[in-house]
Amino acid sequence: MPKFLRILLSASAFAAFFFTASVLGRLLLPIVVHWPGSPERRQARRQRLLLLSYRSFIGYMRALRLMGYIPGADDRALPEASDGESGEDRSPVLLRMVEHLRSGHPLLVFPEASRSHERSLRRFRRGAIEAAIRAGVPIVPAFISVVPPMLMKHQAWYDVPARGGRYTVEFFPVITTAGQSLDSRVLARELRARYEQRHAQMLAERDALAAASSRKALA
Repeated sequence: MPKFLRILLSASAFAAFFFTASVLGRLLLPIVVHWPGSPERRQARRQRLLLLSYRSFIGYMRALRLMGYIPGADDRALPEASDGESGEDRSPVLLRMVEHLRSGHPLLVFPEASRSHERSLRRFRRGAIEAAIRAGVPIVPAFISVVPPMLMKHQAWYDVPARGGRYTVEFFPVITTAGQSLDSRVLARELRARYEQRHAQMLAERDALAAASSRKALA
């Protein structure tokens, strides 16, 4: 696919993302929140709406050939809900996450709280880990990589690779928290070390693939 066409398609994807977010936030979600029903049913409707929008956007990206998905060896569905996190032990967001988890709902959190840099990880925030420990629910660490790299921190939206990104989702061993004496700070450091090791391996694989592509182009 020509690069100029990929730039135009990327622009349409960003426009679709922000338009959908505006419609959800200002129109659809308020209707769902105030629609008659029990609090549990309203919560379920909100989750279904967000999940539908997420799947629709991913489907749109894949249809435009802007991204692909390669499941890891331990493939499973991603959690349905997402939320932010905070390192403050008594922050309202943390308390909401604990309540959400204790209610039996999944929670998807990106510990860096933003996009990664090109060749380094950002500081891990421990709020989600603390919430899981307090709620006594298992932690399922997932590592997401993309080749070629795209949408990195401080990278312009029009700086697109020559081909679509292929996303790989890998899962590390599940961490049991129920009945365990765990410190969120220590566990966050351990998880970051594991991610750093896998990230370094990913960079080596990515560099080797780029070098091979360069040699092939010069041949």
